[in-house]
Amino acid sequence: MNKFSLEKCVFFLLAIAGIQWVFFPGHTTRVAIQFFLFVVICVLLSGGATGLLAKCLDFKKLLWVYFYYGCVVVVHSIFVAKSYEEWRYLSVVFVPTLLFPVFSMLSASTKSFFYIFEVFIKNVFPLSFIFWFVQTNDKNDGLFYVYYAAYIYLVSLFFWYSSSKYRIVILAALISSFAYDLANRANMLSVILSVLILLVQMIVYKKILFSNSKGREIFSLLRRIFLFGPLVLVAAALLFNFNPFVYIQESAGSVVVAEDALGRPLVVDSRTGIYLDAYNYLNKENAWMFGGSAVASPDTVLAESNEGYDDGRLGGSESGFLTLLVYGGIAYVFIYFAICYLSSYLAIYSSNNLLCKSLGVFIAMRWALSFLESPLLLNFLWIVHFVAIGLALCPEFRKLTDKQLISFGRNNWKCET
Repeated sequence: MNKFSLEKCVFFLLAIAGIQWVFFPGHTTRVAIQFFLFVVICVLLSGGATGLLAKCLDFKKLLWVYFYYGCVVVVHSIFVAKSYEEWRYLSVVFVPTLLFPVFSMLSASTKSFFYIFEVFIKNVFPLSFIFWFVQTNDKNDGLFYVYYAAYIYLVSLFFWYSSSKYRIVILAALISSFAYDLANRANMLSVILSVLILLVQMIVYKKILFSNSKGREIFSLLRRIFLFGPLVLVAAALLFNFNPFVYIQESAGSVVVAEDALGRPLVVDSRTGIYLDAYNYLNKENAWMFGGSAVASPDTVLAESNEGYDDGRLGGSESGFLTLLVYGGIAYVFIYFAICYLSSYLAIYSSNNLLCKSLGVFIAMRWALSFLESPLLLNFLWIVHFVAIGLALCPEFRKLTDKQLISFGRNNWKCET
């Protein structure tokens, strides 16, 4: 088995693991499969797979810093965890997320990414429709398809470069993801923004409104908005008590475009509460710099708090940004931001193709959306984010021209070099 088929095997295993709870609901199987995947990645990190991860990759040490800091959070959590549920959460939910940088390394070459793209199109896409027809008893049943189909946020950016049959698959996946749950604001926003980046890519490539040089300025502007916009809003909230969530709700007035399953308008403020919970916890524990561990459970007044073993407290967060902040403090968030900042910068300013520049905006977009959504879990929502980071940090991929990418795409992403 060569190293590239090994990469394909890893992502194929993830594709299977993503649907396991549909047929085998229950924690036992979930733990077993996630543990198996963790072992597979550990094997990749061992001596025999050194060459696989030793590719030419800019800022590779920063990815390892993210990994090692996560390990420090785990060690801290081991001394803090007190109950079975906290130990289970640490081992089943948080520990697998340490593998995100590994996915960047696995995808950090043109040839290996083409294998991964093939798995997404030929395996993940058809398997995703299982969620349309099979229902589980899990309270988060509606999120299973959304998280599993999150691969399309990244794959959609390859639309104009792909062959006709792959374009049909990408378009079908986009429509399916958008239409699956029109009340899921996070998914709708992710799909809309991904399509927006795709349209800007087309406009620049076809030179409809902008030349290539002007196009880079547009990508750069979008990157800066996504990277620094959320930070400006956070600063405004802390310094001037400006709440963007309340502002949006009040500005929308009584206009209701759609409602969720509970009959609430989609503009309703559902994020102020989780920010207040995180803020109060960090203040109480004086844990702003290094966080309160991966088993931290802030007090909450939200309806969906931990049940049974710890009522009135919340484990994790609906916001990826807040989860990193609570678990590892400002230090964890800074490392994550540095990865997003540097990878998106190289993708836009040090690349020869518009696809890479689009990936730079995509990376910045995922950073921005982590302030609203993206709970920290081992799922395609985060995996494709770090796959995009790996491509952006890969000099080999950035050197490709649009003509070369189109040539590969028209050949169904086969690379013989």
